[in-house]
Amino acid sequence: MTFGNIFAFMCARDDAFAKAVTPVPHDVIVAVQREHRVELPATYVELLTLLGEKAPGYHPFGPTQDHAFSRLVELLPPRFYPGHDYFKISRCTSYDIEPEEYYLDLTRAAGDDTPLVHLGFAGTFSRNHVHDLHLTLAEMLSRTALIDFELRRKPHHAQVYAHADSTREAFTLRDRIIAHLQRLRMQMLLPAQPHVTGLGNHGRAAKVEIEDELVAIDLAGSDKAAVQQAAEHLLNNVPRSSQLNTDPVKG
Repeated sequence: MTFGNIFAFMCARDDAFAKAVTPVPHDVIVAVQREHRVELPATYVELLTLLGEKAPGYHPFGPTQDHAFSRLVELLPPRFYPGHDYFKISRCTSYDIEPEEYYLDLTRAAGDDTPLVHLGFAGTFSRNHVHDLHLTLAEMLSRTALIDFELRRKPHHAQVYAHADSTREAFTLRDRIIAHLQRLRMQMLLPAQPHVTGLGNHGRAAKVEIEDELVAIDLAGSDKAAVQQAAEHLLNNVPRSSQLNTDPVKG
């Protein structure tokens, strides 16, 4: 999975999107890495070179987060945490919530991807203040692309949850859910990620996401009855599943 796959997915759903984004020049990225002695993962570098300054209609880290690279660079070097281990990739723009900004955990970088964490501390930094989100950068970007370019653009929504006894069982349950959605003629919208999978067809879309021992399925569609049909199909065929509500999907 590369961010190029995700970018192509978004552009295919919005012809104007590719013309509206503002990238970060590659030499700027190289200079920041050199000056601050960090090696940014390829997935993040690709995001920056495609839309790292502005992406109207797309919120890579959620609607309360600003991902503009120029504003993040202004905060370097960090004063309260080791910048060679954690790289800040978003700023919270809402004063109505407790800020939970996103960081790349460079200590666990693997290939082109990197786990995401929150850092919750005041004053002296400690590893105990690192909150693992159990989500990688590529998974987060897939998640938000599915929300902004599929789920939010459809008028009718439903949420179904399936409960597992362990994280291992949650992955087995996820595979079962995906198989049922494929029986409803939904196809993969993006390359599958361990924690996030998107499926859809012309009328319906689904995001399947593992959250610890829970599998959350967000359904959306242009026809309310078709969305509810998909929800009921899962409720009837997936053990320990329940429907939460039919509210609009949240980021």
